[in-house]
Amino acid sequence: MPEEEIIYPVIFYTGKVHYLEETVSAGQTVNEPLPPTRDGYDFTGWYRDEAETQPYGFSAPINHETRLYAGWKLKSHVVRFEA
Repeated sequence: MPEEEIIYPVIFYTGKVHYLEETVSAGQTVNEPLPPTRDGYDFTGWYRDEAETQPYGFSAPINHETRLYAGWKLKSHVVRFEA
């Protein structure tokens, strides 16, 4: 009897919002999705935690359900005053 393939979900979040979900065979890697956008912010990458302290490397094999969170940095605004 053939061995059953194990598949895990990889869920991407942008803040509290569900952005994308992929399924990956155990031991395989997930493809990095297109970067999300957010008004007034620059996307800084995908992280293992909501606090954006653990960057995710897309070469890591998936061996359990995985949740990844978008990192954001507030865009700097330059204000100029003319006299």
